[in-house]
Amino acid sequence: MIAVICYDLRSPNKDYEPLFALIKNQGRWWHYLKSTWILETNKTLQQIIDEIEPLLADRDRIIAFEMSGDYYGVLPKRAWRWIERHIEEKQSS
Repeated sequence: MIAVICYDLRSPNKDYEPLFALIKNQGRWWHYLKSTWILETNKTLQQIIDEIEPLLADRDRIIAFEMSGDYYGVLPKRAWRWIERHIEEKQSS
């Protein structure tokens, strides 16, 4: 699955490095937008969020969804190559 994680981290004094490390550990990842990660993973969305949630502060917000169907945006070519390569790999497996 190609999962998209978006968040709003609202605690400026909190160390979020453990959160970022955990996200990176979910599978192959891409992180070009400040509050968005795209993951190629075998985990479910619930598994991802269940692992991440304990590292969030009370006011933080997060959402995960599967990247499928149409998508469009303004990103550098290398970002689109990463997305297209990983979506094609998942579809062919």
